[in-house]
Amino acid sequence: MPLSSEPLNYIKINPGNVNTSLLIPTSKSHANRLLILAAVKNGPVEIKGLPDSTDVLTMISSLKTVGLDIIEDNEKFVIKDSFPECEKGQGIIKIETGDGGTTNRFLMPFLSRGKNEYEMIMGKPMRTRPMGELIRPLRELGVKVEKTDEGFIVQGPFKQSVKVTVESEKSTQFISGVLLATFDHNDVQSKPDRISSSEKYYEMTLDLIKEIESGVNEFIVPADSSSLGYAIAAGVTLNSVKIKNCHSIDHYQADSEIFNILKLIGANYSFTDGLNVEKCENIRPFDIDCSGFPDLVPTLAYISSCSPGKSVLRNLEVLTHKECDRFEEIMKLLKLFNVEFNKNGYDLEITGRENTISTQVTYDPPDDHRMIMTAYLFMKRNGGGRISNYHHVKKSFPDFFKVMDKCI
Repeated sequence: MPLSSEPLNYIKINPGNVNTSLLIPTSKSHANRLLILAAVKNGPVEIKGLPDSTDVLTMISSLKTVGLDIIEDNEKFVIKDSFPECEKGQGIIKIETGDGGTTNRFLMPFLSRGKNEYEMIMGKPMRTRPMGELIRPLRELGVKVEKTDEGFIVQGPFKQSVKVTVESEKSTQFISGVLLATFDHNDVQSKPDRISSSEKYYEMTLDLIKEIESGVNEFIVPADSSSLGYAIAAGVTLNSVKIKNCHSIDHYQADSEIFNILKLIGANYSFTDGLNVEKCENIRPFDIDCSGFPDLVPTLAYISSCSPGKSVLRNLEVLTHKECDRFEEIMKLLKLFNVEFNKNGYDLEITGRENTISTQVTYDPPDDHRMIMTAYLFMKRNGGGRISNYHHVKKSFPDFFKVMDKCI
C-alpha cells in the first residue's frame, strides 16, 4: 500500500467515506475451535473458509509441528489423522505459538494430550496475559506445566477419572481449551467457575463439540462478528455499506450483539444478498453492560462518540487483560479526538457529538489490532491522520485497510 509521504511504520488515513461493498474475514474464534476438534477426532475432518488471521495461521503451523497429516487445497483444509497418535520425535519440541489468546489457551491443553515435551514459545504480549487459570486445572489433571522466559513447557498425558473446575471470570477461553482437548475423554470432567464475560463463546464451544460428537466431519467457518463490527460502525456513521459475505446472525459469536445495539441506536439493516447497513442520521445514545462482548467495546466507544448524548459502557474490567489495557487505551483515543467522557470504576460514560474535529491526528497504538482498527474509524469521521504499527491488523483482519478504504 502506498506510504510514500509517510515514515515507514505509519499509514496515512484520509477523512471521508469507506467502500460501499465489503468482504470481511471469517471467524478466527470459530476456526481455532474447529482446528483443535479436528486434530483430536479420529478420521478426516474438512474445514472450509479458514481466515488468514495470524492466530489461525499460527494454530495451523503448530498442528503441523506436532506431526498431524494436513492437506490444504484452495479453501479446503483437511486434517486426516489425530493427536497424540501422530506424535513423533524425542526431546523438547519447540513450537512458535504467537500472541493469540485462543491459539495459546487452546494449544496448551491440546499439547497436554501427548507424551512428548512441548515448549510453547509465545509472542511477548501473550507472556503477560493471564494463564494461571488454565495451568491449575491442567496440573490437577497430572500435566507437567513449567514457566520459561519465553512461554511454557507442557507434557502430558492426562490422568484418568479426574474432575476439575476451571476459573473463567477473566475469559471463557480457559474452560473452552480444556473442553476441546478432552471431549473424547469421558473420564475427564471439567466445568467452568464464575463465567462473567464472553459466555457466548463458551456456548459456541459446547455446540461445536456436540456437532463433532454427532459425526459431522465437514464445516464452513462463518463470517467474523468482531470484524463485522467495524464495517457496521462505518456504515452507520459514514456511509451505507453492504457486507457481501454476511448472510445471517451467528448468535454463538459474542460480538453478534452489535445487531441488538443497532436497534438501540435507531439504525436500520437488512439481509439481501449480504448484510445492508444504512447510514443513521440520528444515532441514539445507549446504556449497556459490555461484559459479554468485550472485543466489541472499542467499536462501541467510537459509535458512542457519534451520538449527540450520553452513552454508558459498563463492566469493562475484562478489557485490562487483552493485548493491551484496552480500558486505558480507549480513554486515550477519546482524548485524542476531544471526545468528552467520565470514568466511574470500570464504566465509561461517553458524551458524543455531531460535529467533528478537522485537524489530523497521529496515533501510536500498542500492538493491538482492535485499537488500530478503531482509530481508523475515528480518523475517517474526523480530520484523518496517521497510525503506526498498522500491520498488527493481520491478527484478525489482514486486508482491513484495503477492504475498507479505496483511498489506500
